[in-house]
Amino acid sequence: MNKRIKKKQQSIVNKAIGLKNKELMNGVLDKLRSHGLTPHKIEFPAGYFLFMNKTAYEIMHFELKELPEFYFGVWNRTVCVDDKDGSEIISRIPFIFGERKCMLDKFKPSRTEWSPLYNTTYFVKEQEEQLQDFWSVVETLPELVHVPWELVEEDKEEYEDTLKFFEVRKQQTQLILPEVYKRITAFLKAHHVDMGLLYSDDLFFGNQFCVIVDKSLGLETSEVNDKITDYLAFDFEKDLEEVFRQFDVSEHVSIYQDEFIIFFEGCYVVDKEVLERSKTMSRTELNKIYNSLDIRTSNFVRLV
Repeated sequence: MNKRIKKKQQSIVNKAIGLKNKELMNGVLDKLRSHGLTPHKIEFPAGYFLFMNKTAYEIMHFELKELPEFYFGVWNRTVCVDDKDGSEIISRIPFIFGERKCMLDKFKPSRTEWSPLYNTTYFVKEQEEQLQDFWSVVETLPELVHVPWELVEEDKEEYEDTLKFFEVRKQQTQLILPEVYKRITAFLKAHHVDMGLLYSDDLFFGNQFCVIVDKSLGLETSEVNDKITDYLAFDFEKDLEEVFRQFDVSEHVSIYQDEFIIFFEGCYVVDKEVLERSKTMSRTELNKIYNSLDIRTSNFVRLV
């Protein structure tokens, strides 16, 4: 078959699947609303990490005003599972799942606290049975909202203690971050690096980090890269531990938190005039000036 014709036919099929996906996602929202719940902050991500959707509306994320500490997701993606006889089945299977925001890590059906459909029994059912099970689970949410500890198989006291712990962690992390940034900046200045950019990416955990140096200083970028890499690998952890002791936050704050995971991306060498302008540039301007820089959110940190 002509490749162009085949591609066009696949496009038509994908569009039809996308419309079916959208119908399912809207059906979930309508069902929840019919039970008096209020879905909001509704998003349709283009994929999960590096795995982009093949059709539209394969993934939906949302929150419920009635349960603000939770984050929910719906997937209707193609997955590969083992059949009862051991053979592989490639099938489009709907999932609904959720997790407390304080526990978020890899937000997918196989890695969340509440994911009642992610089991072998569900995988191998006929599509009609899967849909019946899917809608049955959606119907349970209005009741579970009033007893959210049952979503994560905890008792009420344990559930509330966990939320309190992570609320304290959040507050203490915000308290110490300025001091953490101050120490990174001091290290950069000690090695004649005028500016650093720290930014997160929704596709990856942790933070990306790059630095900008004045071309007129004649620094060897390889030496700069080595010094920063060594600092992040060895001395940064010592700085964190000192800050934790200084602010007495070790009981709640951990060096393994997302805020303190930093991946060094490299060094940019520019004219002093560009460097000075970079200290006040917007995210869009920075991405335009610096090749391969891809700051996707406005809450990046400029270390100067």
